[in-house]
Amino acid sequence: MAVTRVKVGGKVVDAQSGFRAYSRRAIENLVVAEFGMGGDSEIIMKADRAGLRIVEIPVASMYSGLDSSTHNPVMHALDVFFSVVNFVSIRHPLLFYGGFSIIALTISIIFGLMTLDYYQRWGVVVTNIALVSVASGILGFLALFTSIILFTLITVVRESSSR
Repeated sequence: MAVTRVKVGGKVVDAQSGFRAYSRRAIENLVVAEFGMGGDSEIIMKADRAGLRIVEIPVASMYSGLDSSTHNPVMHALDVFFSVVNFVSIRHPLLFYGGFSIIALTISIIFGLMTLDYYQRWGVVVTNIALVSVASGILGFLALFTSIILFTLITVVRESSSR
């Protein structure tokens, strides 16, 4: 899937081929938490992060006379996409949740200023705009606190496992 290809810097053309060969070092280092179709992407991303060599060997396939996949293609794509999102959110919580927090807080400020502007001009509070401001502010602060808490937890776990 394209999301996996982007995450590992274009090293993989087909992340979902299903046929793999692993060295002993790879087997010892790759612990996978995902189930389902997202597991393939997680293995490739962890192998890349661990500095393991990833090699693709092209094979010819013939699918004539065979039934198509039993998996719904939309569900398959969503499964892989959310596996990548999960991987990135755990590896880089400040970037992932902090980025969302900045966007949400910016929206909150913009809509808050719009609410104040309407009130100053016409003496009316436009509740829809005010609610968007408040809701995005709450989401922004929630994401900010989540990023800080996850970053702290992950740092503590990494430090304790390296001892």
